[in-house]
Order: sequence, then structure tokens, then C-alpha cells
Amino acid sequence: MGGKSLLVPPTVVDTDGGKALLLAGKVITKGGGFIQVRLKHQDGLYDASGYTGVELEVDARTPTSWYVFIRTKDNLFPWSYYGASISPTLQKSVIRIPFSAFKAESTGKKAIRTQFLSSVALVAAYEDFNAYMRIYQVGFY
Repeated sequence: MGGKSLLVPPTVVDTDGGKALLLAGKVITKGGGFIQVRLKHQDGLYDASGYTGVELEVDARTPTSWYVFIRTKDNLFPWSYYGASISPTLQKSVIRIPFSAFKAESTGKKAIRTQFLSSVALVAAYEDFNAYMRIYQVGFY
């Protein structure tokens, strides 16, 4: 969570579509606000070089201001990441984001070195809004 945003503690909820992790709260951009849930690999770095990109199964109440942030061993600062925007729908659906769609932010390496992934985050940011997303699955394709 950043700035003055308010994050509802992430929890697993039962839905008609199965269990999902709920990412919800109020994004307040004044002061750099955002909310996120970050998934780290249990063994540290993960080699995703055999995959094409990130695959999510999600639904959300609003289609804008959602992002996927990837961090690798090349991201030394907390504000350093590779990011791509997504547009989830009200219905549970699969979203695929190729690694080539991620743009470097505050990092010396412009292309993601997918053999050194450390985390994947789903983020609500860059616009004041009430965020509500259910995350059913995060993986690679």
C-alpha cells in the first residue's frame, strides 16, 4: 500500500467460480497511493524463461487502473519494476500478458530477464477509485 490508500486485508473468499484472493480498498493517488498483492516465489528466484508471459484468471468491478508488476533480481529499489496494464471484466476471465508487453520502470535493464523473476504483483494505481478484484489464479503460459 502506498500514500494514503486504504487496503482491505487480502483474504480468500468463496465465489460461484471457486475460491479467490480478494484485492480491495480505496486508491488515493495523492502522495503516490496504490494497493497491491505481491506473490513471491517460495525459493527466491524463479526461472520463467520457458514461458511466453503471465496468465491471470480474475474479475473486477472496474476495468481500468489495474496493472501487473514483475520484479527480478535487476530491480534493486522498491519503486523499480516491469509493469503492464490489464483490463479485467466483471466476469471471471483469463488475461494473458506477454513478457514483451512489460515496460521497465526505474531499472537499468530494459528487457525482463525472465530467468530471474522474484515476484508478480497485481496492483491498483494511478487513479482514485474503489478497487475490488477477485484473483482466482496467477501463473505463466
